[in-house]
Amino acid sequence: MAYRPLAFIPVLQMITDMGDTSLVTLQTRMVQAGAQSVQQLVLAWLASRRIYPISKSSNEARITANLAACVIAPKMKPGEFVEMDGNEMVAMCGGVDEFAAKMKESASKLNVA
Repeated sequence: MAYRPLAFIPVLQMITDMGDTSLVTLQTRMVQAGAQSVQQLVLAWLASRRIYPISKSSNEARITANLAACVIAPKMKPGEFVEMDGNEMVAMCGGVDEFAAKMKESASKLNVA
């Protein structure tokens, strides 16, 4: 499950201004995957990995676009994106995501990961 999976996207814009190319890469992959937005691409990527995102919006167009990610997900190839463990941005900022670490530990004990 992914809670607030799109919260990092504004940070990508900020680090783009500092020379990082992550957002440009995601925008290129967005076009290749046929997604309408980076947000939709991220949701489709999560769904293709059987990770269920929890996102919220009161904007009807955004809700529709988010749901359309389910159409894109089956078309995505395994390994299309570099596999990440979800802690990259936290680590880059010098932090530790203790909640994610505990969830991973629990999942590995249950052989769910």
